[in-house]
Amino acid sequence: MSRPNGVAPRLAESIPGMFIAGVLCLLWLVSMPVVDGQAFTFMPVGWGVLAAVVLFIAYVAFGYKIVRFSATAWFTVAVAAYFVYCCRVSPAPVSGWMEESLVLGGIAFYLFGFYAAQASGNRAVCITLWVAVLANVAAWWLLQDHTFSIRSLGRAEVTLSGPNTRNVNLLVYKNFAGLAFVLFGMLLIWRAVWQKRHWIWRLTSAGIGIVGVLYSFLCDTRIPYVMLPVLLLLGALLWGVMRIFNGKEVKGRHIVCLVIVGVAGICLLVDLFLGHQIFSMVNEEDTHIRSLIWSEAWRYIADAPPCGYGSASAQWVISATYPSGALPNYIHNEYIQVWLDYGIVGAVLLLLVFVLHVGRGICVLASEHVTEARRSGAALAILCVVGLALPAVSDYVWHRCSFVCITAFAFGVLASPFPRRRIRLFDFRYWDSSSADKLQPVKAETGVGKVCVLFVLFSLAGFLVALCLKLTPGWQRNMEYDCMVQQGATVAERRAFISESIELYPDSRLMDHYAALAVGMDDWAAYESALERTLAYNPQQIFTAAMLADAKGRLGKFEEAEQIFRQYYPGDGPDNTNLYRWAMHYATNLMALAQRRSAEGEPAIALSMLEHADSVFKSGPKPAEFPPGRFHPLLGRWVSGANPQRRAFVKNCREDIKILRAIGIRPDHSWMAPMQPGGKPALYSRYRPAEK
Repeated sequence: MSRPNGVAPRLAESIPGMFIAGVLCLLWLVSMPVVDGQAFTFMPVGWGVLAAVVLFIAYVAFGYKIVRFSATAWFTVAVAAYFVYCCRVSPAPVSGWMEESLVLGGIAFYLFGFYAAQASGNRAVCITLWVAVLANVAAWWLLQDHTFSIRSLGRAEVTLSGPNTRNVNLLVYKNFAGLAFVLFGMLLIWRAVWQKRHWIWRLTSAGIGIVGVLYSFLCDTRIPYVMLPVLLLLGALLWGVMRIFNGKEVKGRHIVCLVIVGVAGICLLVDLFLGHQIFSMVNEEDTHIRSLIWSEAWRYIADAPPCGYGSASAQWVISATYPSGALPNYIHNEYIQVWLDYGIVGAVLLLLVFVLHVGRGICVLASEHVTEARRSGAALAILCVVGLALPAVSDYVWHRCSFVCITAFAFGVLASPFPRRRIRLFDFRYWDSSSADKLQPVKAETGVGKVCVLFVLFSLAGFLVALCLKLTPGWQRNMEYDCMVQQGATVAERRAFISESIELYPDSRLMDHYAALAVGMDDWAAYESALERTLAYNPQQIFTAAMLADAKGRLGKFEEAEQIFRQYYPGDGPDNTNLYRWAMHYATNLMALAQRRSAEGEPAIALSMLEHADSVFKSGPKPAEFPPGRFHPLLGRWVSGANPQRRAFVKNCREDIKILRAIGIRPDHSWMAPMQPGGKPALYSRYRPAEK
């Protein structure tokens, strides 16, 4: 780390800087199989990012020069701090860990993109995109062979939350695989067009980019058909802007003709070779489900707190009223998701981050004082950001680590300083060299600024250490569980292992898998204990509460089940839906409790309970008869609409109502009062008939 002539070298162009860049490129490739909803999969990447941050701290502290942090960058770091805070106070710890890992990884890549933009070229980015496309092509072929295990990609075949789906490629999900192929491919193609490097580099980039685009059409998704024309059009516009400000004449008709010919050619080829597949992929059911999710989410936006319901909470917030037969994993619209999870504050901050960075990118394109490599790098960054922002309208793009990291890196490139004159909006004369304003050069960070940057880096390192220490036991338990399953562990052994893992990895979905393994089991006390511990970590998950109430009902603890319902059911109680019979479950337990009270010599209270439960059965909406959901198979014992045992039980309870009325018993409603100080009264009061 010697300093030539006693002058501190620039980190962006030094050997240590190149080493850090290489580490980050490798980490980005490794981050592709990190799966949304499985926080433990971030653990290996988290330790790697931490190592890169520590190296960066060491080199900056040693004396390498770094560029001065811009106001846009400081604002973005502050926004990231807000999101980290929301993740750490999330009502669901494991979901909060996953969201925090995305934010912390994004901060690291943002900082490195900010400083990497000061290098003289972007060859490392080009090579990384080459490797990304080719690695995903290789993974796509290997995963066609079912003898190839996804454990080679860092994922367990069977996790504590259940069996994993098979990967399409490194990005796992077909929509994301198609998006990655078309986006990375078009970035390489446009880079070959924009940059005047050696023809071998340009030809290689264009060739690998074309391979990526072609493979995107093999992923059985509509994304390439939508995104390819958009990326062609946007790339052509950016190319025209760069030529105009670079002193080369380009006319609007040239750009229009280029776009028309390119889009028409692509559409013709697609129609000839893949036209029959397009109609097979137009999944009306999938489109309907997304519309259903969005309309349900919009119902809660108006009542969302200013800072949201909590990190990764949106899907649980809508679960009580969601009408379809399977709960969505995400809202499938990142902007609505952010609004619900992080509130109007988070949504506005995210919008400002977009506007500020894209605006700075346009200024880079318009500057006459930047290098060709910097200008084309800014154009690629804008293309990348827009190429991910558009699919985020209909999918959970930014809940994938690799997409978050590349978006953050692109933002960092756009936020990095560049030599410019004072910019006055709506007066473009001040953008060029004819302005009388003095040129503002790029300046090195001051001593105070370095201290502030080091504070950010140390804070980032501290949060990464804390997060990775939380994720490491969960990662180990999931891998151990996968080995157990492969070695033929019994169902009882698997249930015991899941129960022992709750404190180390308190994901509510562990109990979904536990329930799937619990068919025919007789140790309901152990199941009850596991549910109570899980619900203590995840008080927002109404399904876990319903499972616990069901377990207590199986053990004859009907009064405790009633207390669970009152504590965790939202408001006056949710109506029956095709997802779950919330009201029916409550009423069934209440009838069982009424029989217990009648046997204990309290017929007046029993009659009141029976009448109230019967009014819930009669007045509540009658959803279509669906079997118990795939998430919680045990919940069908009493509440499945097709269960003849439940129908006979309800019929007997209605006979009991007639008998109690016939012998002159008058209902006692005292049981409806709150069961504990500050608690709620009996639920579904809206269905209670008026007193005669």
